[in-house]
Amino acid sequence: MNVLLIAPEFGLSAVADEVRAVSLALHPVVLSGTVNRRDVLDALRRHSWDVIWFATHGDSSGIRLSDGPISIADLTAVVRASGAWLVVLNTCSSRLIGLELHYELQVSVITTQAEVDDLTAYQTGALLAQELAKTKDVVRAFEASRPGQGQNYYLFHNAGRDEATEVRTIMMLNEWGSRLASKIDGLARRLDRELEELRKDLENLSRRVQEQRKVPPGRRIAFVAAFWLLFLPVPLFFSPVRELLDIGWKSALVFTALAYAAGAALWGHVWWGGGDG
Repeated sequence: MNVLLIAPEFGLSAVADEVRAVSLALHPVVLSGTVNRRDVLDALRRHSWDVIWFATHGDSSGIRLSDGPISIADLTAVVRASGAWLVVLNTCSSRLIGLELHYELQVSVITTQAEVDDLTAYQTGALLAQELAKTKDVVRAFEASRPGQGQNYYLFHNAGRDEATEVRTIMMLNEWGSRLASKIDGLARRLDRELEELRKDLENLSRRVQEQRKVPPGRRIAFVAAFWLLFLPVPLFFSPVRELLDIGWKSALVFTALAYAAGAALWGHVWWGGGDG
């Protein structure tokens, strides 16, 4: 078999072991280290391939290379150009991609349902390569290598068109539901953050209003003094009070003017004075 193994470096601890195991069993052409889209296209131009094997990051939107992800649509074109009859996506959460490839091109695809532990990915890849080398049978190799209890790995192989359409519809609905749930969760978290920020802003505003409403001690004294100076001269307008105090009318007027002037000065300090004095 002509095998193209694509394993860009992303710090996945077990990828090097997987590359070594696949290389010993299937003797592939290996693209490792920095692997860009151009490197893959150059490899397609040089050979036709039976198997394309990816050992890298992946999710429902595409497969990661060093210069960015390959979308499902672009990956479909790559696989079509390669002539491969088997695609191995030993990546995380790539079942939807595998389903699309199988439905579009009628190729066999081994893929994953969710995130896969590095050691599990290495073990599964190593066993799959060994079985493929021995049997050349995709189904037997998959059954011999996949983890137990139906965990994570999935094979799309020779499904009828009706079955593929049904599965594709279910998968698409599940994927859309997952994406919608993710968006709703993201919106809920963002709303929580914005509400928390709004609560803090209201608390700060309330604190500032309270601080503005507080009258500094000096202004409180000035306010009380100005209030009393407003009413203090009033008794002097009555002649009995002036006679009791033995002051004349002119003296009462002068005292009243001085009291009101002092009160005005104190009112000015209350409203426009600075500091707490």
